[in-house]
Amino acid sequence: MVKTMKISDETHRELTKVSAKITAEDGERRTFDETIMEIITVYRQKEE
Repeated sequence: MVKTMKISDETHRELTKVSAKITAEDGERRTFDETIMEIITVYRQKEE
């Protein structure tokens, strides 16, 4: 199921930068959904 989220222009800019940086590291383009899941994964790893 697809959901719609409202985010600020600033959040969109930052998410775009993070997505581009991850893409530059491994050459694999990601959707914003994939980028957000990557951020969540890293966050969870740091919690442990």
